[in-house]
Amino acid sequence: MLIFLDTEFTDFIDIELISIGLVSQDGREFYAERNDFDVAKCNNFVRAGILPMLTQNDSSVAMTRAELKSICFLGSPNFGIKVRFRLDSIIQRIGSCSSTPWTASSLAG
Repeated sequence: MLIFLDTEFTDFIDIELISIGLVSQDGREFYAERNDFDVAKCNNFVRAGILPMLTQNDSSVAMTRAELKSICFLGSPNFGIKVRFRLDSIIQRIGSCSSTPWTASSLAG
C-alpha cells in the first residue's frame, strides 16, 4: 500500500515539524498541525507562504508535539501489509529518514 506524505518544517537548517499530512492509497487521511513549534525558527518563506495557510484555530488538527507523537505512535493503524511512503521533495526524505526504520512518531520530534 502506498501512503503519500507531506510535511511542513520551520526551516531547512534548524528543522522543526510544523504540520504533517498522510493519505493512504485506499483513501484514509490524517492531518495535524503542531501548535507548540517555535515560530522564531521559521524562515522568511515559511512565514510568508506557510504560516498563513495553517488552521491553528481548529482544535481538531492543532496539537502539541507530545500529542502528535502519542497519536502517531499509539493510534497508527497496523496495515498488516508492506507500506511504502511517497514523498514530494528531497527535503522530506532528509528530514524524515534516519538509520532506523521510519515511524510516524519520529517525524514529531
